[in-house]
Amino acid sequence: MTMLVQANLRDKGMASYLRVNTERLDASQEYRSECFYKVFPRTVHSGKKQSETLHWIYTRTADGRAL
Repeated sequence: MTMLVQANLRDKGMASYLRVNTERLDASQEYRSECFYKVFPRTVHSGKKQSETLHWIYTRTADGRAL
């Protein structure tokens, strides 16, 4: 999540548009999570029992060598 947030919100225009305090990004995991969901939806698909987006990303980007 940290890499995704930093890649998306280090751009001053994007950070300004989303009203993100970039100094707080490095200081607080909770704030990074809050900012992550400003960019990405809570769940990948609508409906009940859907995976949270971050969990969905993690499960689909696992190291293929570990399988």
